[in-house]
Amino acid sequence: MKVSCTVWSRGKDGDNIKFLPIAIKESGGVLQFESLLTGKPFTEVKQKYFGHKRKKYHPAELLSPKQLELIDWAEIKRNDFEEYKQSLEEIMTEWNAHVREQRILAFAKLLIGLESMKYQLVVENIQNQSEETQIPSLLNDVLTMYSCRRWEDWALEARIIAGEAYRTAKLENNQMANALIYVLFSFQHYKQYKHSIDSKNSLIKVG
Repeated sequence: MKVSCTVWSRGKDGDNIKFLPIAIKESGGVLQFESLLTGKPFTEVKQKYFGHKRKKYHPAELLSPKQLELIDWAEIKRNDFEEYKQSLEEIMTEWNAHVREQRILAFAKLLIGLESMKYQLVVENIQNQSEETQIPSLLNDVLTMYSCRRWEDWALEARIIAGEAYRTAKLENNQMANALIYVLFSFQHYKQYKHSIDSKNSLIKVG
């Protein structure tokens, strides 16, 4: 590749301008040329176009110490870093399961809040849940899902939990004053049921 670089044939005003062809190699030549032309270091010119090259991290490596603590991996990372590095896929699987579970609970709360006309109370509750569970996007996740035309499976499971809580609350209190408490009860029943199903499936696989 060649470009024309404007140079002066002599140093006086009115002198003819010549165009000097300068050969530029395809790999890095243009950047080197700009470096020579501007007097800037090559690395600075390269950074201008490509930015800083960043090491690619596994998503699990981006989890904070508090997030790792919630899924019982923080201590392992501190005491056995090699095991931690070899378990990144497992860590991410456990974190995703944690996020999914908390989305289900938060979405069930949202549905009950809308039904009981206590939207602001429920939003504040979900914000607190977001902080406790170290999932910053939790409120946005459930609000976005609610506005979707088609709900994902975790939202459908949350609807079952909310339905059970709603029926119980209506039987106990027509004003649904304790609806959120019943959501927590229903959620615990859901977790126990899921755990029993998972245990049975594990036994079937082993057998």
